[in-house]
Amino acid sequence: MKIGLLIALLLAPLPAQAQSYSISWYRIAGGGYSLTSGFWSLISVVQSPGMPMLAISRAGNSVVVSWPDTGSYVLQQNSSLGASGWSNSNYAISTNNGASSVTLTPPPGNLFFRLSQ
Repeated sequence: MKIGLLIALLLAPLPAQAQSYSISWYRIAGGGYSLTSGFWSLISVVQSPGMPMLAISRAGNSVVVSWPDTGSYVLQQNSSLGASGWSNSNYAISTNNGASSVTLTPPPGNLFFRLSQ
């Protein structure tokens, strides 16, 4: 009888206890994105074939779009990636150490840049 009771106790289900988990931290990473008026805005560069490589970087609360100063190129901008709507950028171009650049405060909405000749 003792063996039967021992087997019954070993086979009896034990109550399970669940643990609660929570994530108490979060991170919003930058990299050309900013939170503006509750919407994500995007500043991005578009590589045009045969043109110098455009680069984008962050400087404090500003964004810097730069490219090698290797010729007479025109910086253009557009709020979408469509084929139409590109216009010459009105941002002041700085030249320093063989590179041209513009510095801007992220505007609301999207803004794309490209070079043309």
